Amino acid sequence: MKQFSRLLFISVLYLSSVNADSSLITSLCKHCDDPKLCLSSIYARPESGEFAATTNQIEIIAISAASANASSTSAYIKEMLSREDLEPATEATFEDCQKNYQDAVEQLDDSISAMLTDAHADVDVWLNAAISAIKSCSNELESGAGNDAELSQRNQVFLKLCKNALVINKMHLSVEKSKMLLNVKLYPEVSSLSRENPPVASFVLRVVSSTGERKAFSHPEVIDKRIKTNEDFLWTIEVPLTGKIIIDVEFLDLKVLSQDSGEFYSIWADGSTQNQSEVTAVTSLGRMLTESIYTDITINASDGSIGAHRAVLAARSPVFRSMFLHDLKEKELSAINIPDMPLEACRAFLSYIYGNIQNEDFLTHRLALLQAADKYDIADLKDACHKSLVEDIDTKNVLERLQNAYLYQLPELKASCMRYLVKFGKIFEIREEFNVFMQCADRDLISEVFHEVLTTWKGF
Repeated sequence: MKQFSRLLFISVLYLSSVNADSSLITSLCKHCDDPKLCLSSIYARPESGEFAATTNQIEIIAISAASANASSTSAYIKEMLSREDLEPATEATFEDCQKNYQDAVEQLDDSISAMLTDAHADVDVWLNAAISAIKSCSNELESGAGNDAELSQRNQVFLKLCKNALVINKMHLSVEKSKMLLNVKLYPEVSSLSRENPPVASFVLRVVSSTGERKAFSHPEVIDKRIKTNEDFLWTIEVPLTGKIIIDVEFLDLKVLSQDSGEFYSIWADGSTQNQSEVTAVTSLGRMLTESIYTDITINASDGSIGAHRAVLAARSPVFRSMFLHDLKEKELSAINIPDMPLEACRAFLSYIYGNIQNEDFLTHRLALLQAADKYDIADLKDACHKSLVEDIDTKNVLERLQNAYLYQLPELKASCMRYLVKFGKIFEIREEFNVFMQCADRDLISEVFHEVLTTWKGF
């Protein structure tokens, strides 16, 4: 279902010479997983100023942006491989990733060649091949064999760029323009799926001339039109239009054939209402916290208080639920004391529970949130903190994070800290701090550190 939902969207081919159409770029990018990255990557390309009037041209620019990103990352890997202090495992990972990026650049070049001949199916193949190549690099990094935070970040950006290009490639609307006629054809991407079971679409088409009197034309609403080829829907406008035109397609519904029941069903009917309901509910829940709507319990932090709701807290934490079920002082006094948490950290904690935490607040209070997640048994928050703390280990925080990884039983974070300290030799850079740490840390943790040192440096 989701696979087919991307097959029928908008693409514009102008046969006259026109300048870049920012509205078309915006329209295409809004369907992507990361619209902001899509827009910024396209507008950053020098050719976007004059060579972005059609969807095919914008698709080429999007692929070129991904290719430029891949070339930049390849140069970064080459620079890293020139370092003499690389660990063998790290060096092997970088060499594999270098090969992955070289393959990706070639595959993106093939994508552009296919795009120039309107071979959209081949474009999909090459883009997916490039994505697969860089996923191999990401998987090797995630396995712990030579982790590099910057390369991981570069991989994510590249994958998003390729996915954006894939989305743009799925959109097809043909426009044939002459001096007196404008023929608009709407059709799905050619595939075995669309040939055997063509979609049934309901939509509205509008054409606006962007110059002069800005003439506007609307096609009567099309309901349940089965579209298999580029001849199944044709709209001819017998009015001369000059300059740049804007074509707007609004899909009211799109139905595909169910392989189980043999009947057509809407690809949006089973999810859009639910998704909208969930978004609205989470927004309203957040307002209950920020606007103190009918709060019935007070959270006392170390330097202030904030109102909350028993039902929400009990639903998210079995510890809170237990407090309210039994005759504990929290139930009697309608207050929960958290003296070891500052008010701002407590506010971030509650914002997470209510579903409206901002990423900046999450990053600022990660350690406090980790402590609260462990204390109040909120597993998803603990997992989120765990994954986040692994991503930006450095010499300033590695010892603190190692201690927290041991305290809260976070195996991936502990392994990453150990690797950073021992295999990367960072112990020598923070020797004084490390000596203090070894005097204060738990004995079992100290034993693990010594074991890691002996195992890694054995034979040196």
